[in-house]
Amino acid sequence: MTDLSQLSSDATSYNTVREGLKKAGYKGKELDEQLATFQQDHQQTNHQYYRRLNRLFGLKEFLDRLAYGFGATQFVTLFFFLTGASAFLVGIINGLKDLLGGLISSFLHQYAHVQTLGKNFIANSGILFGFSFLGLVFAIRTHSAPLFAVFVLLGSIGVVAYGELHMRLFEKSIPHEKKSGFLKKLTRNGLLITALAFVGSAYLIDRFSKDVLMIGTFSLPLSGYFLIFEAAAIAFILSGFILSKIPDSTETVTYPFWKFLKEYRHHLREQRKLFFSNKHIKLLYFANMLTTIIQSLGASFYGYYIYKLFEHQLFGGFLNVAIIFGIAILVSFLGPSFTRMVQKSAGLAPLFVFGTLLIAIMPLTLVYNTHFPAIAVASSAMVIGASTLGVAQGLLTRKLLFAEERKVFFQSQSVMLIIPFLIFIPAGAYVASNYSFELLFKILLYVLVGLVTPLYLFLVIQSRKKRL
Repeated sequence: MTDLSQLSSDATSYNTVREGLKKAGYKGKELDEQLATFQQDHQQTNHQYYRRLNRLFGLKEFLDRLAYGFGATQFVTLFFFLTGASAFLVGIINGLKDLLGGLISSFLHQYAHVQTLGKNFIANSGILFGFSFLGLVFAIRTHSAPLFAVFVLLGSIGVVAYGELHMRLFEKSIPHEKKSGFLKKLTRNGLLITALAFVGSAYLIDRFSKDVLMIGTFSLPLSGYFLIFEAAAIAFILSGFILSKIPDSTETVTYPFWKFLKEYRHHLREQRKLFFSNKHIKLLYFANMLTTIIQSLGASFYGYYIYKLFEHQLFGGFLNVAIIFGIAILVSFLGPSFTRMVQKSAGLAPLFVFGTLLIAIMPLTLVYNTHFPAIAVASSAMVIGASTLGVAQGLLTRKLLFAEERKVFFQSQSVMLIIPFLIFIPAGAYVASNYSFELLFKILLYVLVGLVTPLYLFLVIQSRKKRL
């Protein structure tokens, strides 16, 4: 007789085991008993397997949510300025970071189709991102803006690879019905943990701006940036280590990198031809390009401008910034509901109007109404507007473009942004550095209201004509 444990280890389904037992000579009551034993063992093994996965992913997700709050982009940008970097350098590096992130994301999306990028690759990306925060601490301590810029770009490589591939592994590893209640709540409400860590980190930065801990004759600086960036580094490194221990049943597929690179370049050339031959793709790209550049420039300077406005008022320098953007993080929960409500009651055109104008409220408020409550509301409106605009862009591409055209548009968009980013991001950073933040914010406002909104409305009209 065949050993059941040996048979079940090779089997993937009840029917497979049943046929294997029959061939091994089992029948009647004896066959039923063996099948019952197999089902019981299989269910127990399954339960233990998913229980372990839930524990590991739960701890990893919790550490990630904390780390994103500790190492928030707003803090990184603020300390970049405080190392002595000019607005010009900050704008260019942040623009390069966004551009590099988009290119890496697009490349990995294609590469993952032919080459297995498993848990170890993702884990190492997270660990790289964690170590970049240690580099930021060293750059701040030495007041080296160039070194800070290097670690910002290095961190962007790690976080993009980590974020791009981690969610795929997560969804593939645990089906929704197998997720524990804790993991589901953590996935749904993780932004709350990030917001709390974000505000708590700001308090630590303001509280420990100059404090030193004395242990005998040894002094340990308790600077706020040291505490939060070290915490972010440790959390991401631990998270990557935990991910490396998660069971991965993915079948490994290897593909020669240089062969893929050659095919990828050819693929981009073919996409570029179709890109420039389709007027709808070009118009969509132009509108999205303007919005992306505006959001990149805004992310570079909004936080620092708010910090300088209220540096010695209200809650404290960093805490003011954290409260404003922390509220925006919490309000982002309302984004999908607001979008569905507008879409259902008003249609596609109002989605673009609302989305673009809500984004425009932020530069408008920073120029004409620099009161703390107004800026907090504007920041929240901007987050909801970005969410609304993202949904509206997706709906519009479905109406304007066929499936293959949509694929070309989304896959080639990052590459097509290279030249505009290299022109407009330095131009915007130059205005902020040599003239004023207010002038840059006015330009962003006028472009959103006077150019982006009419362009999207024109595209909506075109989509209706195409449907008819």
